[in-house]
Amino acid sequence: KLAGKAVTVLPGEMFAFLESAVKEKRTVDADIVGFQLSKNVYRETAEKGGVLIGFNVGLKKFFNKDIIAAVQPIYLTREGEVTGQWHGPKPASATTAKAKAGYVVGGIKIRTGLGIDGFSLNYVKLDKDRLQVKDTYSSEWVGSDGGHPGALGGQGYFFVGTHGHLNNQGECCSLGLITVLQSKE
Repeated sequence: KLAGKAVTVLPGEMFAFLESAVKEKRTVDADIVGFQLSKNVYRETAEKGGVLIGFNVGLKKFFNKDIIAAVQPIYLTREGEVTGQWHGPKPASATTAKAKAGYVVGGIKIRTGLGIDGFSLNYVKLDKDRLQVKDTYSSEWVGSDGGHPGALGGQGYFFVGTHGHLNNQGECCSLGLITVLQSKE
């Protein structure tokens, strides 16, 4: 549905293009998985134009397993690394899943039910104007292996934000990615 509309090759300098796309609201929700019936939603992009490189994650115990209760996006911007807002309760200590230098989040392997059980981020090599989709590696698994398997991303898009739903306890119960669209001209 986004093929041909979402950017896979950047026209010009990356951060300038991403910043203008965010300012001009040329962003679109690319994917979402998890429990989506909640009216309590979140949506965030890096204001000054950044690309998603990882998450700080707040875990909580669900019976004897760790599941994901909160996420905080980490972006690479012109000024360096920037963290976004916490979506869900800010934990006393966070687990971080972040790309090594030169890589960005290209997709997520995720397990969900009524909440987010766990995920592994798929990192893709960042070239000057595109993602090198054949040069990838994955993060350690964060959380548990319960729930149903799903996937986000993987199309070679530049992810500039995240969106989803929070349950009645204010915890993340769905997760989605936001990408940028071609210029209007």
